[in-house]
Amino acid sequence: MHVLIIEDDIDLGQALLASLKREGISGRWVRRLRDAEAFVGETPDCVLLDLALPDGYGIDLLRRWRARDNPVPVIVITARTALEDRLAGLDSGADDFLVKPFVMAELISRLRAVTRRYAHQASERWQLGELVVAPSMHQVWLSGELVDLSPREFR
Repeated sequence: MHVLIIEDDIDLGQALLASLKREGISGRWVRRLRDAEAFVGETPDCVLLDLALPDGYGIDLLRRWRARDNPVPVIVITARTALEDRLAGLDSGADDFLVKPFVMAELISRLRAVTRRYAHQASERWQLGELVVAPSMHQVWLSGELVDLSPREFR
């Protein structure tokens, strides 16, 4: 899984990247809306989007993406707790909304759930022919046999 993080807070951005990496999830982090536009072409599996950014409001970016039929799953991460902000995010096309501060394990679980729904998968296990991958368990099976992989090999 590859995640685009749009977050201006340096400490949180670094913590998000480190947490994703520990889970075997790659990420790219940008701090401004204008920088985010350039990386959507990489087709991330999900976007973590802060609302209050130095060069604009994250909802405006989300609305532009949805107006262009960009289906990338988006989880809004914000310190804004007002009902109006949550409704604006979800009604503008966000797939989920998480208020800061949050527990990283919950964010990872929400990432998996959103990307599962986007991929139309009901299961946490992905299957392609004889290959089965369980990302949350860091396990792989080939022809029904568990494959012994190091964390690096699994990534």
